[in-house]
Amino acid sequence: MILTLTVIMYFLMFVNVNEFAHIYLSQTRVYMAILMGAVMAIIMMGFMWKMYDNKKLNAVIMGLSVLLVLGSFGLIQNQVGVDDTAWMRAMIPHHSTAIMTSENANLIDSRVQ
Repeated sequence: MILTLTVIMYFLMFVNVNEFAHIYLSQTRVYMAILMGAVMAIIMMGFMWKMYDNKKLNAVIMGLSVLLVLGSFGLIQNQVGVDDTAWMRAMIPHHSTAIMTSENANLIDSRVQ
């Protein structure tokens, strides 16, 4: 379930791009999806710990989730694997989002417009 939700979260990060053609693979977004999935696993295990009888498996899932949080956070902060081209491609959906939200926002103040 967590893996499925993590994949869905990756694609949801593109929901507000201005054009479908502006969607490119982004290592940073992959790292963010992993981070969100791992945090979700920790929260879910915290709430549902007593529902599962195998406490060793629960501890392994919790431990792996913590490692994924720390690892993905490190990957994000250090931009591991993000070279010039990857960074530029990641900026396309980022700026596409800015275009879409700017065009659709109900801006009244001329200084903001």
